[in-house]
Amino acid sequence: MKNVMLGLIVFLLLGIFVFLGMIYVNQTEEPSEEVVADSKEEVTSEEDKESTEEESEKVEESKRQEKSVKEEEPEEETETSAAKNKQTASPGDMTAEKLEEELMNQELVVEDVDYIIQDSEYKNLYPDMLSAIIRNNSNVDIKNMTYGFVAWDKNGLPVRLKGDIDFSDGSYFHGGTGEAINVAPGEVHGRDYGFGIDSDIDNIHTLKAIAVSYEGFNGEEWENPYLNDFLDIYEGKRLMDIEGHEEFIYNRNGSTSTVNPEETEVANSTESHAEHGPAAEAFINEYLNDLQLAYTEDDFSYVESYLEAGSGIYNTLRSNVQNQNFPNMQIWAVEVTEYSEEGNQIYMEVSSERTHDNLEGTHVFITGYDLIYQPENDTFIIKNFTDL
Repeated sequence: MKNVMLGLIVFLLLGIFVFLGMIYVNQTEEPSEEVVADSKEEVTSEEDKESTEEESEKVEESKRQEKSVKEEEPEEETETSAAKNKQTASPGDMTAEKLEEELMNQELVVEDVDYIIQDSEYKNLYPDMLSAIIRNNSNVDIKNMTYGFVAWDKNGLPVRLKGDIDFSDGSYFHGGTGEAINVAPGEVHGRDYGFGIDSDIDNIHTLKAIAVSYEGFNGEEWENPYLNDFLDIYEGKRLMDIEGHEEFIYNRNGSTSTVNPEETEVANSTESHAEHGPAAEAFINEYLNDLQLAYTEDDFSYVESYLEAGSGIYNTLRSNVQNQNFPNMQIWAVEVTEYSEEGNQIYMEVSSERTHDNLEGTHVFITGYDLIYQPENDTFIIKNFTDL
């Protein structure tokens, strides 16, 4: 009996083990299917990955192409902009004569330039001023205006300009600003008004000005498109290196450094019928400008080279300057009223307005000059002069 019972127990245990084994086999077979499925998914994923990489490469290539196009586009815009600026800018081969033609047809035109001496002694308090007489040829009511100057000494060398309150070393082009100046169309700005210069600057002989910009009351703005041409021609340059400058440079007294033949009938006649007429008139203008400087600066050397050495007028004029007989003389409105020449002998009568510290008011002087043309130097010398 006992043996029968043990056999049953063993049989049951074996059945249990078989049942458990079947369950185990079933469980191990299902994960195998999952692994196969995962493997298939991995294969599919690899294919998708390759496809995605190809698409990414195409997208990257497209982006590179777009970037390349975009990088080229700014260059085209820059070239277009440069071309546009080149079209609106003035020619690069500008000369003093061509530039003057352009400046005379602008919205702002410099009609005259003047050197204003406020006080011959207290220049720190009352500095000399450079004045540009500018006409408003626009249809704009101008509120603010800027302008600039260049200048040269008596030897035609450029002068560094510096403001009366200026801690810099100065510059060959310098200017000022007219604020709240209220210049209506057709009106002129600048008379008895100017840019104050440093008191140590006392060697300005000739100068030139340019209008730089303006601002209107309604926000209108204008900038001179020929400013760079002006600077290229005049800034820091010797006068001898500026071809044709004689007609466009102003002396300190406001007159041009040569007489414009259209200004007077005498000038017209001398240009037409006299060999040395225009040059002689230019010589007298320069002499009178330096005569003014000689009396202002108490320095006879300004006019010494114009006179025949050892002559009566040489000694008289030297004495007048050294003794300050006509202190701070101012000369303007110079006009040749009579001219004749015979060979190298020239006679001129010149009218001018003058004043000085010992003279009340303004007086008109007419002076006769005897000149000698010196062909070896291509210049003139004053042999004699007489107040008429």
